Amino acid sequence: MFATGPEALRSILEYGVAVPIAGIAVALVPGFVSLYYGKYVLRMHPVILCGSLCGRRASTPAINAVALAANSNVPVLGYTVPYTVANVLLTLAGPVIVLIV
Repeated sequence: MFATGPEALRSILEYGVAVPIAGIAVALVPGFVSLYYGKYVLRMHPVILCGSLCGRRASTPAINAVALAANSNVPVLGYTVPYTVANVLLTLAGPVIVLIV
């Protein structure tokens, strides 16, 4: 039941810390690039930008937290399109990756 931790530790010892660092980079870098691009290039309103970042990650709990913090449903305006695109790409990417690998 709790075999994930020791297995992860074995993988780190075998392959080094490059794999966890790459995972962290893959998770954080696109978000920061999107935040920068939305704020400085597109000049999006910060509340709508936060909603779009939640949609990019397809995170419903995050949009609920942002809407609660904003005390408004305005962040949902930025959430809908990235959420839809993320779910469609997720659905289409699975079979493509399986066929490639």
